[in-house]
Formats: sequence, structure tokens, C-alpha cells
Amino acid sequence: MFVLLALCAGTLADVHGDSLFPRPSTATDPTRTIKSGDNWYGLLRRNVGHMLQKRTEGIRTEKDAQNLNLENWSRETVKLCADKLKSITTASNPAGIAGCWNLPLLVESTGVFAADLRLFRVAAPTGDWKNVDVSAYNISVQYDGSAAIQARNMTEKEREASAEGMVGSKLTKLVDSQFIGNLDHSVLTEDLSDTKLKVMVTPEITIEAVTKDGKPVNTTVSIDDSKFLNGVFANTPDLSAQQSEQVKDAPFKMPGMEIEIIPVGLYFYSAYLLVACAIFGWGTLERAKFRDQYRRRLANQGFR
Repeated sequence: MFVLLALCAGTLADVHGDSLFPRPSTATDPTRTIKSGDNWYGLLRRNVGHMLQKRTEGIRTEKDAQNLNLENWSRETVKLCADKLKSITTASNPAGIAGCWNLPLLVESTGVFAADLRLFRVAAPTGDWKNVDVSAYNISVQYDGSAAIQARNMTEKEREASAEGMVGSKLTKLVDSQFIGNLDHSVLTEDLSDTKLKVMVTPEITIEAVTKDGKPVNTTVSIDDSKFLNGVFANTPDLSAQQSEQVKDAPFKMPGMEIEIIPVGLYFYSAYLLVACAIFGWGTLERAKFRDQYRRRLANQGFR
């Protein structure tokens, strides 16, 4: 039995209070998942034919989200992942695992996205990983602060469709998992291109485990060669490694640090404050002058 953790950091956006898109949580408790029969699933499971037409660009609006059939998505995505990874004979990690990451939905106006992760055994484990039982794997999906995600349970029909997608493949599929997430609103700028969005919604996937001898081990799962095969960004070119690092290393802009509207109220308040200070200052000066005049008059009269 796998333990799947969705680890993240970032500011969660309120998607207009729409109950159809429940906000994700930053909790790392793997038991806190969205139920398979929730409103999100009901919203994303209709009209297979339209979904096939939408495959190359994915779902980009809340209206089109009604046309996504998750059973068909699972079947098609698993098949594409297996076909892509079947030629790989050497894994990038000692666990012998390769990942496949895809997005069926991304609503850029709100930052809401749905994500799909499939992990496959593409090679035999090496080193300490030979002595690790697969059921002991703890799989983590992590973001660096640009997004927050939460895992959701897949329905039995989705898992059956996923198994159908593996028919004819010699690979071993280890994990079927899906997430619903939210991009930080501070990164949703007007000049944000799809190539930059791809970098922001690409997570780091790690596996931690303990060998039968009690030794802790961990490794990173690469998805560089098998990401965005289906759905959103399927036809979007990748950035170079240097460009990707520039996007990831872009300085974080704290919301509210700059005035982005005309501060009419500030102008009025400043004007009132200036007038009040002028009146107060003038009154203080006049009182000081009257005091000095009074003291001189007393002195001239011989009083002390």
C-alpha cells in the first residue's frame, strides 16, 4: 500500500467561493483527500466526444470543465504514458521508476488546475532499493511555493479505465493518482505564457522508503520525458533548462506592497491632514506670540 503525500507551499486563492471547485489544502495528512463522489468529480465527467476534440489543448475554462470525462481521460492518458515510456530501459533513479505528469484542466483566470500522476516500473531497482518492498514507498508531490495541491480519490470506474489503458503494455504501473490544485494568484500575471505556466505546474516528485534492514532511502522521480502528453500543454513547447531555472528563480512579489490603483482616498486624507497641520501650526505660533507679548507687558509695568 502506497502512502501518497501532496506537499506544497503557497497562498491559496478563493475561487469566487464556488463550491464546484473546493479549495486545496496545504495539509500533509494523506488521509485528507477529496471524496470520489464530490462536486468536483461531478463537474468534470461529461461528454466523451467533446473531450476527445479537446485533447490537444486540454480544458482551459470552467465552462469547458463540464465536458471532461474522467474515465476516458484515465484510459487515454495511461495508454499515452505507457507508449512513451516503453522504450526506456534505464531509469534515472535507483528505484527503477519513471513518472508521467499531465493536466486535464487549468483555468488560468482563477489558477485552479487538475493534475494526473502515473508511476511505472521501467527497470529493476538497484542498490539499497533492491531491499525495499514496494508497499513501503512514500511518494511526495512537492511545489516550491507557486502552487498548492490536494490529492483526490479516484473512482473504481476510473481505475478500471486505467487498467484498460495498460492492455498490451509490458510495463508495470505502480501508482494512479490525481490532484486538484491552485496556483498562487501572485504569479498569475498578464504576461504569463503557457511555456512559463508549464514550469510552474511541474512538481518535484520524490520517493522515500525504509529497507527491510531499517535503512532510510529516498530518490527523485524524473518526469522530464513524460510530462504533458495529454490535455493542457500537450502541444506547448518546453523552455530550455536555463529558461526554466529563470522562471523558478524569479523573485517572489509580495501582494499589497505596491499601490496599483489611483489612491483617491489617500489624496483627500493627505489634503485634510495638510490643512489641519497648517491650522494647528498657525494657532501654536499665535499663542507663542501672545505669550511673549504678555510677558513683555508685565515686565514694562514692573510686575514679576
